[in-house]
Amino acid sequence: MKNNYSSVNYILLVHKSPRQFQRLVRALDAPWVNFFIHVDKKTPIDEFKKLVPEKDNLHYIEDKNRISCVWGSDLTMCASMACMRMALEKGTEGHFVLLSGQDYPLRTPTYIRNYFESHKDYNFMTVYPIPDPAKVSENGGYERLISYAFDCQNPKDGRMKAKIQPKSLRLKTILGFLRLLRYRRDLLPLAIKLYFKKRAYPKSLAMHFNEFWCTFNKEAVQKLINVYDKNSEIREYYKYTHIPEETAFSSILLANPEFEKTLMPMCHYIDWTSTKNSFPKTIDESDIPKIKIEMNNKPYIMFARKFEENATVLDLIDDLLLDCKREE
Repeated sequence: MKNNYSSVNYILLVHKSPRQFQRLVRALDAPWVNFFIHVDKKTPIDEFKKLVPEKDNLHYIEDKNRISCVWGSDLTMCASMACMRMALEKGTEGHFVLLSGQDYPLRTPTYIRNYFESHKDYNFMTVYPIPDPAKVSENGGYERLISYAFDCQNPKDGRMKAKIQPKSLRLKTILGFLRLLRYRRDLLPLAIKLYFKKRAYPKSLAMHFNEFWCTFNKEAVQKLINVYDKNSEIREYYKYTHIPEETAFSSILLANPEFEKTLMPMCHYIDWTSTKNSFPKTIDESDIPKIKIEMNNKPYIMFARKFEENATVLDLIDDLLLDCKREE
């Protein structure tokens, strides 16, 4: 593994579609690239390793350390940081790019390396205020910080949470207790105890929202891991926070005001405006013109999400990448 600054280190979170994952790795791979991969513990890993074997620049989180990720919990964030720790232990340099198995590059590996090489001191994370005026519910998202969230493990709705706001008789809190009574009676004693205790926001944190799909330089990754691992109050706080990955990274790093000077927007193209649910639009061929405009106007846009396996749009993007390689 090369330890020069021009390395690009991909933190990959994967939970399905081994062949789509294989295609993603092929599109990203280059002599200066390293991969650190977490396959969700609920997903059999053998097919992934068969299609994409480990090698000098590609590493999987060991089976004993794999995490069964749950939407809206701290587990997805913990899986990403497990990959970051592994990358740091191997002495990698350069930028660390967080991707899912449903992402895909919009630029060539050479473009990506050169762009990060010319922006060594920058981090790419889109940040929002709290409360966020764009969030139409939860008081602009502020309720996430003052309420406790428990996963209900509802077999028919994996996203169901029980949200308990301390000392509140509002409908959401009552509904939260009813959900725990039906699905998670084991958590009722803890929820009742916490209900009578005001939730304290950790003093060492700033207060921001962020897009989860970030790109950090090594200094930022070291800071993030160091703060999280050494502060039990922060770990405990995010354990019961709804969708903590949408606030933790920015709130930890922006506790140092100097960090803001290194910020640029995230490197992802994501369309949140075309769907009525809380998922991003699945990209198809009709999105190509809009993506091209974004790429022309924003040179830092280098990845997109999300895609389904064997989507025709991926072939179109491959054609664009091939044209770019010919020009390089």
